[in-house]
Amino acid sequence: MNGITVTVVQRHKKEGSQVWYARVKNTKTGSVRYVSLKTTRRTEAQLLANDMLREGEFDEKDEKSAITLGEGLEQYEKYLRNKGTAEISIETYRNVFRRFSGMYGVPIAEIKAEDVLDTFNEQFSEFSANFYNNARVAIKSAFNYFLNVLEIVPRNTARKIPKRKVQKKEKKFWTMEQIAAILDKAPNSNYRLLWAFMAYEGLRIHEALKVKPEDIRDGFLHVIGKGAKYAKIPIGSIMKSELDRAGWAWDFSRFSRQSCISAVHSCAKKALGDAFDGEATNHRFRHSFASNLVRAGANILVVQKLMRHATITMTLGTYSHLMDGDLESGIEKLSSK
Repeated sequence: MNGITVTVVQRHKKEGSQVWYARVKNTKTGSVRYVSLKTTRRTEAQLLANDMLREGEFDEKDEKSAITLGEGLEQYEKYLRNKGTAEISIETYRNVFRRFSGMYGVPIAEIKAEDVLDTFNEQFSEFSANFYNNARVAIKSAFNYFLNVLEIVPRNTARKIPKRKVQKKEKKFWTMEQIAAILDKAPNSNYRLLWAFMAYEGLRIHEALKVKPEDIRDGFLHVIGKGAKYAKIPIGSIMKSELDRAGWAWDFSRFSRQSCISAVHSCAKKALGDAFDGEATNHRFRHSFASNLVRAGANILVVQKLMRHATITMTLGTYSHLMDGDLESGIEKLSSK
């Protein structure tokens, strides 16, 4: 009818949504679009689709206004991937978006700010402030995409989600002596070297897992880091000793983030004994790298560069408390004049 064919399908069954859609194909242009039928019953969906087809409701209209939340989020994921966003970040965003699966069939143009706020609070109010705020960033960024790139909405529909205040606390770190003790308890040479890359070069776990021997040349470690950014990090003498110890050969291919966490926790507990505080993560190696640099008197700008923080504010906000010892030595310099 009018060059339009319609079939009913479930588009987001894997995400837990049972809503049926009309798959509308223009036989002249070959274009395909989906219209939510807002029912979870197949028979009802088929009857509704037939009625809508007879009434001409599937005739070509403004396609943007018909894009559903599920479709828009799929496009946003592709957009992030094309921008070079790390796959782990995309997966994190996807896990947040899945909690909105009940709205996947609703056209983005019809979603109200109050609906987004209510759904967000229902899904994330019980989580920690950090998790809540990260989820907020994910949803707001998606609706910014709908606003600025797809130009579907006149304002960011997620704008009413408030930011939650985070109670800041000093992050714990391991001293150089404690790190050495943990490395000595590593199950094998691969684990030891992986942890060394984080503790002595400041790599993130997903960066360390990808390091290969050919990435080290001319005294530098060459990595593609967060946000697909290239970094060139000097190989220190401690790291060189670890590489020599490993024979400049390793294989991290069988490691997963979770297996690494389990191994770190077990080895830290054995190595530190009564000094073990119960917290042992992959990221603590990287945090300890920066903390030990500051404690050793490294310039905070150098720490920022080695940590590859976007701003000095980020570095100061995390590590400035470790510089308190510099205050006393600084004031004493007046006495030496």
